[in-house]
Amino acid sequence: MSIRLSGMISGMDTESIIQSLMSAQSMKKTKIENNQTKLNWKQEIWSDLNKKLYSLYTGKLSKARLQGNYSNKKVTASDESKATITASTTAAAGSHSLGISKLASAQYLTGDVIKSTDGSKVTSATSLSSLGITEGTVISVKGGVGSDNEKSIELEVTAGTTINDFVNKCKEAGLNASFDATQGRLFINSSASGTDEKFTITTGVHSDSYNQAVQNLKSLTGYSNVSNTATLDAAFSAISASDADKLDKAFQIARGEIADDRSDSDVTALVEHVKKVDEAVVLAKAKELTAQELKDGIYTELKQEKLNTYYTDKAKEELTKEWLNSSDSADWIAENYPDGVPAEGEEGYDEYLSKAKTAYAASGQFSQDAVDAKVAAYQADAGVVAEAEATLDEDALQTEALEKARTKVNSGENSARVNELVAEGSANAEIADALTQIKAAATTYVTDSGVSTIGGDSLLKKVGLDEITGTGVSNMKDDGTSGLVVVEASDAVFTLDGATMVNSNNEFTINGLSMNLTALTDPATPMTFTVSNDTDATYKMIKEFVKEFDDVLGELNDYYYADSARDYDVLSEDEKEAMSDEEVEKWEKKIKDSLLRRDTTLESLTNAMKSALMGSIKIDGKSYSLASLGIQTSSDFMERGKLHIYGDEDDEEFSAETNKLKNMLESDPDIVSEIMSNMAKNLYKVMTDKMATSSLSSALTFYNDKSLKKQDTQYKQDIKDWEKKLADIEDRYYKQFTAMEKALSKLQNQQNSLASMMGMGTG
Repeated sequence: MSIRLSGMISGMDTESIIQSLMSAQSMKKTKIENNQTKLNWKQEIWSDLNKKLYSLYTGKLSKARLQGNYSNKKVTASDESKATITASTTAAAGSHSLGISKLASAQYLTGDVIKSTDGSKVTSATSLSSLGITEGTVISVKGGVGSDNEKSIELEVTAGTTINDFVNKCKEAGLNASFDATQGRLFINSSASGTDEKFTITTGVHSDSYNQAVQNLKSLTGYSNVSNTATLDAAFSAISASDADKLDKAFQIARGEIADDRSDSDVTALVEHVKKVDEAVVLAKAKELTAQELKDGIYTELKQEKLNTYYTDKAKEELTKEWLNSSDSADWIAENYPDGVPAEGEEGYDEYLSKAKTAYAASGQFSQDAVDAKVAAYQADAGVVAEAEATLDEDALQTEALEKARTKVNSGENSARVNELVAEGSANAEIADALTQIKAAATTYVTDSGVSTIGGDSLLKKVGLDEITGTGVSNMKDDGTSGLVVVEASDAVFTLDGATMVNSNNEFTINGLSMNLTALTDPATPMTFTVSNDTDATYKMIKEFVKEFDDVLGELNDYYYADSARDYDVLSEDEKEAMSDEEVEKWEKKIKDSLLRRDTTLESLTNAMKSALMGSIKIDGKSYSLASLGIQTSSDFMERGKLHIYGDEDDEEFSAETNKLKNMLESDPDIVSEIMSNMAKNLYKVMTDKMATSSLSSALTFYNDKSLKKQDTQYKQDIKDWEKKLADIEDRYYKQFTAMEKALSKLQNQQNSLASMMGMGTG
């Protein structure tokens, strides 16, 4: 910023004079800034109102328009300690009986206290072998026995297998399991109730041939060279527990799992070796190479197609513009745009051009020769070519080209090249021999993966359990404490209105009745319950809808009929500093409250909403309205359309009146539901129409948000223009005063020269 020195000759405070002049000039910019502030406040107010309107629309109004929501039911039971029952709107009214002979239960067990052989404290890290379970023992855990979700997990005991490992295997089988170190007991239960969710825990051993197959697989897959064998162990388990293709599983072990641990060079070499063995890998590689070879040509074709599309669209657009600028389009413009067409760059121009292009094409006036000529010209124009290429998404083109190439390969094209590469991979005799060995080991591994039982006492007793087969067990010890306790799973058995039924859990729904069974009933005296219309619930629903409608309408009315704030303007920073925070808040609230005063959009919305509920409907030839239900406005015009439920206890003005709505809900609930649902539908439709998308407003918006946003953008541009204009004006003022100073300086110099000359003449 340049340093300005002024007033040195004239003695005038030009800086203050210019600032005073600029202050007057800045008032126009300040006015625009104030208008923008008010507009932003207005946008905030509308946004808040829109949320409340939309909440009414999707909430209580949406519920009120559905006639089924007025058929609320209630249940009166003789003994709620036996079952809690609720009824949906579809439940039939009437009296019912319910006898409960058995409750559903999950299977659960509490293990006996686990004791170590040396008297040390047992923890979750204690090994099973140290407790006396022989290494090589296979513990089979099955959860959900009898259901479609049955899971079977095996744990082969090794020197390092711990109680925590066993607990985790139970969890893998879908059970809830834990070990309590304080009590020294295992706690296990099924995750859901019902006999189909029972679990078993049994022991056995693998056959010798199976164990040999494991050793063969370990040898072939380099198990002994792997520092971390956990991944391979998991892979072996996956093979034995799966019916999937055994060879694929073997290949997965051989190449994938070991590949995670390549610290050993021998392992790395083995992995690469087995990859060559796997025909599937060779085939995939062949396909990928072939696809890559095809990709470049396909990419070139795709790119040219997209460029040609761009040139063609540009040509048709230019031809359309030429047509619009000719007399040939006069009739179409007069018919579709009687008030005039938008200029290029204005809102609506793109839509106008698109419609014109469609009309021009439909008329058959597009000349292919003219299009081709323009396309040829574009292709020869380096600038247009660069413009077209800038629209391309290179990454997307590359991806699309590669996918198309892969599709060609997979559909059989270029199969000769693929087969050639596969043949190369399968030709090596050494590889073929290794493949045969892996296949044989995997086949034996899966075929002999069954577990044979162990005779004598179960080794599970070493961990406080026994062979768990799903039946109940309750062992008492000599000291009077409980040993192993197993409660078997059971289904709920109940009789509803004479029909005996079974369910896997105690909570269920039958014929619109939601039940939660909690205790058994006396076989001779089942509990009874009655389903009847719940007029209180329906009344509450209607009352809540009316209240929310009144709250929203009241806020809309407050804004529309607000007092004028004509004498209030947005405060400057200096003005705010001279006032307290409370005074500033009150001042700005006064302005904000008046921003929607007499707003036409607000007026149209409120009038439409009120009218929707003030109309009438016909049922069997007779007219009804909300007033027929005792829901109406008061005589106080200042309430401006608010609704009252006459006779409602919470209505201060009309609580003493007869509550017609309650009476009609008791005597004729069907009429009430039909009137209310139809009136709500009217309001719902009105609100749906009011928030439809348009050139002025977005979808799901009750106000002209697009228009306000456009106005805000214009204010920003106006402010920017004024800032530049004010800078220019200020520079002009300084230049003018500088010129004045120069003129005065020149005059002073001339006077001094003249005075000097006169003095010399008299000497």
